[in-house]
Amino acid sequence: MQRTKLPQWSTPERRSQLVSLHERKLGQCIRRCSLGCMDPRHDYEHFVAELREEWVRDDRDAARYQRFINSHPLISRFELGSFGGTWTPHHGEPYDPVKRDVHVSERPDFYVVGYSYDALRDTTVLTIRLSGSYMRLHIDVGAPFSRLSRNRRKKVRRTGAGVPVPAQQEINEKVRQAVLLHRKV
Repeated sequence: MQRTKLPQWSTPERRSQLVSLHERKLGQCIRRCSLGCMDPRHDYEHFVAELREEWVRDDRDAARYQRFINSHPLISRFELGSFGGTWTPHHGEPYDPVKRDVHVSERPDFYVVGYSYDALRDTTVLTIRLSGSYMRLHIDVGAPFSRLSRNRRKKVRRTGAGVPVPAQQEINEKVRQAVLLHRKV
């Protein structure tokens, strides 16, 4: 017995929607106007034909959007979640949950985005991005920076390097507390 190939618009959800629509009709007009409604637009076949056309348009729009996403590398990377630090298999590689678990266990809890100056509070702020999300935390690190010279503070804000070890330990502790506090919430 040969199976007939269903049209592309005919997904299981849409087929079940058509069946429930047909069961609901019960000899009446599709819009449930009155028992003797003679409007040809309220006929079941006419209504289903319009519904199919709408589904085909929706599928066409979805395919056009997908082609647009695939043609722009930055957008496709964003859609796949690579900016959020999530693991995605390489092209042609099957999904492997073990590799994903290894990736998640080995990645850091956060990534340092950079240091900046908060003019409202007159302090230095460290911006971090939490791994696995797009969430950014701004952490006040003014106390460890107040003991640095003005030139050193500017250099750290500009390059992100050159923080003395005691100040770096204080900063790491503040960041660890902020990340733990955020994970609890």
